[in-house]
Amino acid sequence: MGSRKSRIHGAAAALVGAMLVAACGSTAATPSRSAAPSGSSASSGSPAASASMSTQPTATASAEIDYGAAAKAIVEALGGTVPPGTSAVVTYGDASAGSSSVHVALGDWQMAWDARRVLRHVFWEQSMDGATPPPSANLSEAQILARVGVLAAALKLDIGAPKEVVAQEGAWMAAWPRLVDGVPAEENGTRFWLNNDGTFLQYTYGWNDLAPKPTALVSEAQATQAVDTCRGGAGPAAKCEATLVWHLQSTAAADDPLSLCWIVGPKGGGGDWRVWVDAGTGEVVDVAAQLN
Repeated sequence: MGSRKSRIHGAAAALVGAMLVAACGSTAATPSRSAAPSGSSASSGSPAASASMSTQPTATASAEIDYGAAAKAIVEALGGTVPPGTSAVVTYGDASAGSSSVHVALGDWQMAWDARRVLRHVFWEQSMDGATPPPSANLSEAQILARVGVLAAALKLDIGAPKEVVAQEGAWMAAWPRLVDGVPAEENGTRFWLNNDGTFLQYTYGWNDLAPKPTALVSEAQATQAVDTCRGGAGPAAKCEATLVWHLQSTAAADDPLSLCWIVGPKGGGGDWRVWVDAGTGEVVDVAAQLN
């Protein structure tokens, strides 16, 4: 039978080779959302994440890596098995993504490291042909949180409890979003996806540099007026709102710096579109559909 394609995998397929290319405006559906337990903080030795600051939750980059051996160790640490005789396929570089990276395929597992040898992506390709057992149980949110801690430790991440836990179709996502002075950095931070039974599905990590912050910002009203739909340029004016974000433009390379933008959309967060307006110049820099 064919592969078990979750919505998570669909959104992540490009990440395997492209090292977390930011999908402009795309978000997974979030039917239920819970905050992580209050009082949780980053690990000792690191400042606690807050509304105005985020730690950089990543393992220390290694000077040298035997990627085949590292991939096997990661699979086993996350509860997977590498069949005897399975060899790692290592691919260096990714010109299409505009970044230097290393991708490793090992059986039904895929992972990638960036140019600094920091692990950026791990994915277990789960199938329905008998090779991957179906979920054996549905865990509670508390049990999922415990499993997230185990998996983070398996990847040698010391990052504390996740800031968000999201129930998705057939899976859970735990996230440590990156905030810069309270402003979200899109597609940056750390995320784990688990199946309902707590088995590992996917890990992603992203952390771009930031472009210089504009000395003066256009207002939210100015940002919304830069969008034709919001000012009624092609019909009745839509009711719009805007929020500041650090954004990777769709024409940029995966490792390029994020720029400060207003993300403009229908008031109340609905609708199927989003527009990014440069917070310094007031110019529209990206337009994308919003996945609901």
